Order: sequence, then C-alpha cells, then structure tokens
Amino acid sequence: MTSIAVVLAGVIVANRGVNTTIPPATPAQPETFDPFPPRYGDKVQRITALLEAAPTSRPSASAENELLEEAAHDSDFRIRVRAMAVLPFVRDREKAIDVLIGCLRDRAPNISGGGNVPLYATTYLADMNAERAIPAVTDWIAFVQTKHPYDPHVEAVILEKNMDDLHRLRNSTTRPAS
Repeated sequence: MTSIAVVLAGVIVANRGVNTTIPPATPAQPETFDPFPPRYGDKVQRITALLEAAPTSRPSASAENELLEEAAHDSDFRIRVRAMAVLPFVRDREKAIDVLIGCLRDRAPNISGGGNVPLYATTYLADMNAERAIPAVTDWIAFVQTKHPYDPHVEAVILEKNMDDLHRLRNSTTRPAS
C-alpha cells in the first residue's frame, strides 16, 4: 500500500503565494517494538543457569551480589522476579531476606510489575521460613486489601497467594526444630 507521503512526492503546494515543493518521501520504515530491554536475554540466561545449578551449587560471591542487586533494583520486573528465585540458595540468607522484604515495599505498578514483584517476594520469604518477614507481608496484604491498586481479578489472585504465604510463614514459627 502506498503511503500518503509517497503520493504527495513532487507535488507543488501553494503556501501564502510561495510555491514550495515537497521533497520526495522516503518509504516509511516499519516501527519495531522490542518488549525486552538491552541485555535482557543475557540476564535471563545467566540467572537461569544459576537457578538450575542452585540445588547443588550456591552462586559465587560476585554472582550473589549481582542477584541481590537485580532483585532489589533492576528496571525490569521480570528480571527482578527471576533473580528472586535464586535468593533462597544464596550464602547470605539474611541479606536475601532483607532484599525480599524491601521488594514488598515496591508498590507502584510500574516498579512492581503490576504486583508481581511483591507477589513472588512473599513466596520466596515463605519458602525460606523467614519469620521476621511476617510484619512486612501483613503490611503488604493490608495495602492490597485497603488501596485496591489492581484489577479485581488480579487482586484476588495476589491476595489468595499472599494469604497462603503468610499462613506458611506463621506456621513455620510453630514447627518443632528438626
């Protein structure tokens, strides 16, 4: 299909008595949309490799620091959530719990990935039996219940999963030591 700009190429247009020639148009370039920021694929591959190795091999100190930073501050919520998946396997458990608790405070939809970041943070905190996170998880749930920041269907899913995670955390404090 020929664009309007190409049809008008070479047409003389009168403008306040001055003849102006519209230069020939270059064919319109299709806009490309890339939903993935630069280095996204590299980050996914690196984090996936660490996660696959995690059950038998802990990340190195430098990889751990990078994961903690990505989980806390990466601009793409998908990277943050992937990095969080490895945090239960890092050496510095307390730092990992601190980062996950911090993720519960990310409430702006663009930063939290529409609630995905805190949703997954509660899951990993529960997986880690991080009892000290109970107040932060409770606060997050209260925020969702009172502020209703998401679509009702999404909110229902978030609340159901986070209530289950809170229940797991509370039960982890009553389990006998093994």
